[in-house]
Amino acid sequence: MFTQQNDGTFRPLHVPLFIKDSITEDVDAALFDADGDGDFDLYIVRGGNEVPVTNSLLADRLLINDGKGGFNKCEKGSLPFMAYNGSCVRPADFDCDGDLDLFVGSRSVPGAYGLSPDQLLLENDGNGIFKDVTDFRMKGLKDAGMVTDARWMDYDQDGDPDLVLVGEWMKVCMFRNDEGHFTDITGVTGLDETSGWWNCIQVADVDRDGDLDLIGGNLGLNSLLKASKQEPVEMYVNDFDNNGSLDQVICSYHNGISYPMASLDELAGQIAGLKKKYPNYSDFGGKTAKDIL
Repeated sequence: MFTQQNDGTFRPLHVPLFIKDSITEDVDAALFDADGDGDFDLYIVRGGNEVPVTNSLLADRLLINDGKGGFNKCEKGSLPFMAYNGSCVRPADFDCDGDLDLFVGSRSVPGAYGLSPDQLLLENDGNGIFKDVTDFRMKGLKDAGMVTDARWMDYDQDGDPDLVLVGEWMKVCMFRNDEGHFTDITGVTGLDETSGWWNCIQVADVDRDGDLDLIGGNLGLNSLLKASKQEPVEMYVNDFDNNGSLDQVICSYHNGISYPMASLDELAGQIAGLKKKYPNYSDFGGKTAKDIL
């Protein structure tokens, strides 16, 4: 954290908790007034793919501002235990009760890429105590996909914040807020065919017509992965060799047929038994994912 000086320069602020927790991977943060005392508190999202979701190294942090720019850990019980490969945090008063609540996004399940991780809605009691209300307020959110970014926006101009999500292997998703409860309306907003590897999303009235527009950042064309509606890139996720861990097989189209992108050696190193099934490269050549899996 850097504080601005009177001469316009910035100096690092010494926060002992930052040093103590420096072993963790911090992927996003939000400054907002969690406890309603008029200063900025700090929520920090942790991420990582090296430890399971039960590991405390993945648990997010809420640091409370002492009013002088010093930060202390929140009181025990202020946050539910959450250990995920996080991606983003976005504050908003989604229940319109005068305090700031949180959406916390997750990018993937550690060790199980391709599965949909949990996404969370955390409701603030007004004193900086948050509880998980995801299932109560937004059924289906936990299966939204591999979220990389999110934004609150008043999509329908009714005075409350709606939620838009983007991520890897998912479409741009819109959830309408109706008195604090959310409905997935992606299918009626023209966003149903927007699947991509989205990195970010921004909201602004670009055309100055009084409503909010979306600007999404996708993977782009400078990639080995070439996808279209007719020939999408596909990923198969399963424990194909029954060894207790998930395997991922990515396929792309060539001359109208979808083939695995990995070589025989690469796939055999991941899925036991393939080398026995295909002892020669000529046996493997031309095989589709359905043939192999």
